[in-house]
Amino acid sequence: MTSRLRLFARDKAALAGAGLVGIIAFLALAGPHLVPYPQDATATHILDGLDPPSVAHFFGTDDFGRDLFSRVVLGAGTALELALGVAGIAMAIGVLARKCDHARNRRVFGGA
Repeated sequence: MTSRLRLFARDKAALAGAGLVGIIAFLALAGPHLVPYPQDATATHILDGLDPPSVAHFFGTDDFGRDLFSRVVLGAGTALELALGVAGIAMAIGVLARKCDHARNRRVFGGA
């Protein structure tokens, strides 16, 4: 197992990908506590629409006055949940296909 970890540690692209996934997971878990305006992710403030980035709104606001930073951070949780759900479904389909492959004693997906 340590040889696999060493190979992983040498691969810069794998480390960058793992770091990016870690950042998104952190934002997904801690997001509601990090954003300055969690209620502004869905609430509309027409008079504050299209404000540029400022101290009050790090990424600015959209057409409806919603804080874009809050929407991005809170959206990371939704994206991560969706990605994990799709990966789980794909894994279940793969396991089922492999079980059927062994049960029929033949190759469904080819190979030796």
